[in-house]
Amino acid sequence: MDKNYNNNNINNGYYQSSYPLNNETYKESTNSNLDNYTFFYPQLELKPVDKGYHKFPRQPKYRDLIWLIVFVMHLLALVALFVISSLKNNGNILSSQENSNADSGQTNLLPQNQYNVYYMLGLAVGVSMLFAFTWLLLIKYFTKPLIYLTLVISILMLLSVAVVNFIYGYYFLAIMSAIFTFITAIAIWSWRNRINFAVLILQTIIPILNEYWGTFIVSFIGLTIQLIWTGFWSYTLIISQDFNKDINYLSFILMLLSYFWTTQVIKNWVHVTIAGSVSTHYFMVDQAPTNPTYYSMKRASSTSLGSICLGSLFVSIIQTLRQLTYLGQDNRGGNILLLCARCILNVLEGILEYFNIYAFVQVAVYGKSYIQSAKDTWELIKSHGIEAVINDSLISGILNCGILIGGVVVGLIIGFISHHFVPVYYIQITIVSVLIAITTIYIMMELIQSSVVTLFVCFVMEPEVLSRNSPDLYQKLTVSYHTW
Repeated sequence: MDKNYNNNNINNGYYQSSYPLNNETYKESTNSNLDNYTFFYPQLELKPVDKGYHKFPRQPKYRDLIWLIVFVMHLLALVALFVISSLKNNGNILSSQENSNADSGQTNLLPQNQYNVYYMLGLAVGVSMLFAFTWLLLIKYFTKPLIYLTLVISILMLLSVAVVNFIYGYYFLAIMSAIFTFITAIAIWSWRNRINFAVLILQTIIPILNEYWGTFIVSFIGLTIQLIWTGFWSYTLIISQDFNKDINYLSFILMLLSYFWTTQVIKNWVHVTIAGSVSTHYFMVDQAPTNPTYYSMKRASSTSLGSICLGSLFVSIIQTLRQLTYLGQDNRGGNILLLCARCILNVLEGILEYFNIYAFVQVAVYGKSYIQSAKDTWELIKSHGIEAVINDSLISGILNCGILIGGVVVGLIIGFISHHFVPVYYIQITIVSVLIAITTIYIMMELIQSSVVTLFVCFVMEPEVLSRNSPDLYQKLTVSYHTW
């Protein structure tokens, strides 16, 4: 899955069951006494690790196993619901749809040259991937100019909103937009000295991903699983709504929770796998074993999966509650309360998702339980939270800009080609192509984001490892990190 390395000193069997920092060969290669190793955050006093290196157990354990069992049981219950509902409906949905098509005289919704449609959509996937890799190359070689460009674009977009509101007479919105634009510009100006650190992080990550190309495969595996899950869940939801009204309402809520929970698990499974791969490079560098992404994926699918399930459950509960606020909008008297509740839930969801990104890096690197990872992440945020937010804001801008530009470029290319080969359906094909482009490029950019967060966490928690493995990079990152 990844680039092969010729390392006779590496015990590849270790990676089948353990985490990057637990490797005995790492202990030997760095000439460090792990029993007396001090685990610390820069500028934050923490107690040294007890003798025996308890914080990083050499033999991995299944963390949060009970939540993995609960998650599997909930999937089995959903499969049982699917089977029971399918037997009860006895194919009524499909037969009724066929009868409807026959009555309306529609035997095929696609045009006669439907293969051209398939070719166009396949071409959209290819062009999207080509653009994504091109954007990665641009990030690698023109990092700083692209960051400045995206910052300027963000200010101009906010300013344009203020101008449009002023032109159409929405003066209050225009004033608020102008104030927000001014605050954003001041914030970006204050971040100007942090750009060098973001540039170094991005320029370090991309070569690592080029070596560990298995991370790209894992990302698309996650997308495939998500598409299959969405189709299965949607069909199960439709065929299961043949019960009394009260059961319908309750089953709908549980189905919503199931959808959001599983979606979060898939997303975080990909994130933990990528974090494990990048952290392997951080700690092992050229001594990394063959197929680190495979072993990282194996850990994310076994010993760390329970922690992934638990952390994902918290976010999915908030998402379910937020979605339920839309069901009560018919009650006019409660609309204001629902809007307030929705706003609060939106904020909580964003905070918890952002927090989980860093917590799951701890899960991937050290094999901790979710609760322990959350505690350590909170300590990290208290000492390095501002730096993390600034770094993510600078980097996310360039990634989001790539998604936006990619969607437009792919839409224009596929729209132009399909207008000549499938003129009747070229508008629909163009719209679908834009969605395909956004999804494909988003996967690539999420891969970058996960890698960036992992490198940041490893650097602020274990800087001395980088100082031994890559002294030049350590010096550059240290200087840029402490420059304000």
